[in-house]
Amino acid sequence: LDSSLRGIMEEKPSGRIIWWSDRPEEADTLFKYRSAGVLLHTILGHLQETGDCCTGLTGTKLISLYSPVKRCLQTTFGIHLAHLLSKKGRTLYLNLEGYSGFDRFLSGPFSKDISDFIYYVNQTSENISLITQNFLYPLGEVDMIPPVLNPRNLQDITEEMWIHMLHSLKTCGLYDYIIIDVSDFIHGTFSILRESQVVFSLTKLDEYASAKWQQYCSILEESGYHDVLEKTKSPEVPYVSEIPVCMEACLPGPMKDMVSKAAKEAGLV
Repeated sequence: LDSSLRGIMEEKPSGRIIWWSDRPEEADTLFKYRSAGVLLHTILGHLQETGDCCTGLTGTKLISLYSPVKRCLQTTFGIHLAHLLSKKGRTLYLNLEGYSGFDRFLSGPFSKDISDFIYYVNQTSENISLITQNFLYPLGEVDMIPPVLNPRNLQDITEEMWIHMLHSLKTCGLYDYIIIDVSDFIHGTFSILRESQVVFSLTKLDEYASAKWQQYCSILEESGYHDVLEKTKSPEVPYVSEIPVCMEACLPGPMKDMVSKAAKEAGLV
């Protein structure tokens, strides 16, 4: 780099400057003949250290899915939503169920899963961007950190550990959207919902579902989580006789239509 040009840029910086060099031994520079992946991870690391992550400037959106009403197609909704949002920005899908069954539909069993990831994040000071890349499993255009194969692996993960992981993912600058498929198997369910910008709580049109929903709302209010209710959207699940399993894409049909409508009403698209 020409020394005069370097001097001018340092006198009038427009932001953080990362110097490129063709000499690997030069201090405080980035050797430009490395692989694209290494260059990307190094740049993200610099940005994370200074709080200048690109996505962090506009705000990574945390979107949670949780309902007291079970068998309401929550995971199907979440995967469809992830594929829909992946057309707008880089999207990460996290499934916190104890029994996701994903290994049946994907090339599982997975060698490492979200329980390994969360312990790693909470016990190391390494760059979160590098750690995350080592745990990703692709679902088409969506990234996923594989869910646990054994629900017992979730029992010792504390509420604080979940929140720390989400904060780390949100500030690392890798994603525009993080979708969290929340379950009752984990500690800190309500706190995770509070961290989210939008909460989708799917429900059904029957008396049992209505009673469960009212009980859930009462518990949130009594526990001081009224703010969770304020950002909760409750789309009604349409009757669907059969939904083909396809985790790598968003298939046309009533579920896709429902997800598109819900995302639009929530201001996500």
